[in-house]
Amino acid sequence: MPPSFVSIDESCDEAGILGNLMNTKTMLVNETEDLPGDFAIWIFILAEMLVFGVMFIVYAFARSNQIEVFNESQLTLSRAMGTLNTIILIPAVILWCVQCLRSNPAIRGNLHIGYSVRFF
Repeated sequence: MPPSFVSIDESCDEAGILGNLMNTKTMLVNETEDLPGDFAIWIFILAEMLVFGVMFIVYAFARSNQIEVFNESQLTLSRAMGTLNTIILIPAVILWCVQCLRSNPAIRGNLHIGYSVRFF
């Protein structure tokens, strides 16, 4: 399949610009573009998603069949410990994201988490 060309706006300065052909900037679109990263990491990510999806389905099925047991067991949980756990984990994740952005300037423009970190 031959590659196709698309027009891009004047602000695009990414690699792949072919130049000023007939007074229009064009970029070669690779229709067989590979995913970034190693193929094995994508298999791992898909496997993780599959495992968590199956776990949520099993949980929903078990809860729907034993509602009373789940409701009684939920009353034994400590709301204070759950709240404390949340209070510890949320700032930890935010600080981790901030540290990642500060330690690697090459990824600052590629991570959209930087926009949400600014609001905190």
